[in-house]
Amino acid sequence: MNVPISYRWLESHFDKKLPEPEEISGLFMKHLCEVEAMEKHGDDTIFDLKILPDRGHDLLAHLGIAREVSVLANIPLKETVKKESRFCGIGSRKSSGRDQLVESVPSLRVEVREQKLCPRYMGRVIEGVSVGESPAWLRAFLESVGQRSINNIVDITNFVMLELGQPMHAFDAAKLARGKDGAFEIFVRKAHTSERMITLDGKDIVLSSETLVIADSAQSLAIAGVKGGRDAGVDQQTTTIIFEAANFDAVNTRRTSERVGIRTDSSCRFEHNISPVLAEEAMQMATELVLEMCPEACVGAVVDVYPAPVAKREFGVSVAELNAILGTKLSGDAVEDIVKRLGFTYRRTGDAFSITPPAYRLDLLIKEDLAEEIGRVYGYENIIPTPISELSFKAESLKTYVYANIIRDVLVAQGFSEVYTYSFQKEGVFAVANPIAEDKGFLRKDLSAGVSDALLLNARNAPLLGLDAVKIFEIGKVFPRVGEEKLSCAFAVDVLNAGKKKDARTKEVLQSACDSLSAALGVSVPAPLQGNIVEIDLGALLEKLLKPIFPVTPFKAIETRYQKISIYPYMLRDIALWVPEGVSSDVVHNMIRKEAGELLAFSRLFDVFTKEFPDGKKTSYAFNLVFQSHKKTLSDEEVNGVMERVTKVLAMEGGWTVR
Repeated sequence: MNVPISYRWLESHFDKKLPEPEEISGLFMKHLCEVEAMEKHGDDTIFDLKILPDRGHDLLAHLGIAREVSVLANIPLKETVKKESRFCGIGSRKSSGRDQLVESVPSLRVEVREQKLCPRYMGRVIEGVSVGESPAWLRAFLESVGQRSINNIVDITNFVMLELGQPMHAFDAAKLARGKDGAFEIFVRKAHTSERMITLDGKDIVLSSETLVIADSAQSLAIAGVKGGRDAGVDQQTTTIIFEAANFDAVNTRRTSERVGIRTDSSCRFEHNISPVLAEEAMQMATELVLEMCPEACVGAVVDVYPAPVAKREFGVSVAELNAILGTKLSGDAVEDIVKRLGFTYRRTGDAFSITPPAYRLDLLIKEDLAEEIGRVYGYENIIPTPISELSFKAESLKTYVYANIIRDVLVAQGFSEVYTYSFQKEGVFAVANPIAEDKGFLRKDLSAGVSDALLLNARNAPLLGLDAVKIFEIGKVFPRVGEEKLSCAFAVDVLNAGKKKDARTKEVLQSACDSLSAALGVSVPAPLQGNIVEIDLGALLEKLLKPIFPVTPFKAIETRYQKISIYPYMLRDIALWVPEGVSSDVVHNMIRKEAGELLAFSRLFDVFTKEFPDGKKTSYAFNLVFQSHKKTLSDEEVNGVMERVTKVLAMEGGWTVR
């Protein structure tokens, strides 16, 4: 995923001056990720960073990137001081530094009914907010990375997301239904069947029962992790808000986003499986910003539903192990310096380390991950390559592989081409839980269905390929019964333009292929009595064959040039002409190709005969011409124009007559 990062925003995390943007870009390219673009934005520079999925949980945010700058440029981050929130308890609130006797902030109850889909949910009521324009610094930061300023409350949630990587949401508390005791109530549940919700941007969404929503007792307020609802949106009249900072399941968020057809910055971050610990940091930051912009605001207690806190991961690893994994000669002090710069908690005993990465680093699961992280910071360019020691084992031929290649060689020698068809089909006995398409809901029970479809498709394009017969084969796994998996081989033929001889010619081609396979394998491969497809149980056939003892021929590099296939349809034309005896077909063919130009995709001679005329013998040549463009669909007028030019040029030759 690409993320825009502001250089000025990064600067706000440091007391010391950062290296110039060009140098920062070089560090990113060397140690972190691709920099796809670097653009000036006034006195700022915006990096377009391509973040790989394994770091999406912490690098889709300015703080995450600032941590990397700190590590790679060896510049410490600015120390942050946690500010005290003005908490309004029962009967009192702090305002302008003085205690006042006031009514307490209404309480909030949160019930998470789908804890697997929502591991953590934090909510907080804040009274006395004033919705208006954001301060200039906040607008400037948001606009620098392409975000539109909406109002101070919404801008705070967007800023926190872009700063920490933790999406947030704000509800207008006055628009929520309350419990009997006056408390606000929020439920994290699955949507009711056919439940509807209008999103903040006005889309009317019909929710399925698989969609996780945030709701009050009356209606859905937001699609969890994806989009807020209009009915609880913050506007100019809002005076009391409820902040949400939650953690939602990555897979469910992605599926929900696809199902409702909405993809947001929020859903993209949840799809990368962010850490639940970020919710607490986000709630604290958002609260501090509200109190800065709304000095008279009063905050309620945080409601934190977090039944299964994430356990810390601790790795025991020695310097020798790290060097063995990386192929380096790092010292214990060098390892300690890198671990310290990364901000990892550690204990060192000699050259042995016990290392605990931060909770937000979800990519570090085993000691090899830790070694890779240390190697990344150390610099891959500093690792000296060493040759691999000679292998001491004796390679043996793999029976299935060897015989499958023998079958391929035999069929290719017979004029067959190998195809690969979908392993999923419309019908079968083994249903797929999450089909990739409506017509691919089952594992294939045989190869014949897919090969038959491929045969039909190729037959339609046979003129473009210059084929009189389409011959294809496939070797692959099939699933004839639930829990059963077999290796199968199918080959098929479609003889074209054979008229009444089609069936006989088809049987002849298949019989020849079966005879050749039988001779090569030493077992009988019978041809079908009817039909144009042969499918054999390759697994059962291999059981009858001896294990190959001859050495496997190594692969040889072959220079092959491939040409892109046009996506546009082709058009067919034929041309026939009489020429004086002695004029070769190559002469005629070359003239046709030259005059037809680049639109002539394929041509071939398909008929030749000689006839006696009063002025001597003449030969008739007939050619198939196939026209196709790589840029557009050709019209009849364009092709007819080419044919007229070809006909005119041929007719100008002495004694040549176009029929």
